[in-house]
Amino acid sequence: MSNRLLSSEQDLEEDEFGLNAVLLFGALSSDAVLRELPSGEKVVNLEVTTTTLDGRISVPVTSKDASLGKLMVGDEIFVVGVVKRRFFRAGVALQSRTEVHASKVISGGKKAQIRKLVGVATRDLANFAEF
Repeated sequence: MSNRLLSSEQDLEEDEFGLNAVLLFGALSSDAVLRELPSGEKVVNLEVTTTTLDGRISVPVTSKDASLGKLMVGDEIFVVGVVKRRFFRAGVALQSRTEVHASKVISGGKKAQIRKLVGVATRDLANFAEF
């Protein structure tokens, strides 16, 4: 084992890092569903389908932007967010769901805004790679 692995707790904290970033472009495979949580908070659930070299992939997306509740099947969207796993009770059982939590969702027709967001994300990733 190297001395680096046996370094102080402070060094370990400085070396720890991670990256959780999602850029997703696709079409809704079902209408948006606006839900109200027991806390009173409103969330919108989206199912975004993308096409990759491996085929079609459906990705669950959630957003706190209630205005997205009007989106309908077939609408193309661009999503910026992070992957999260949430836990919830269904009856007596504890269950979990992995989904993208959107920080930004824009219409797929707004190409200039999409290019801008991709540019910002690319710059941020390049800065992260220099870490």
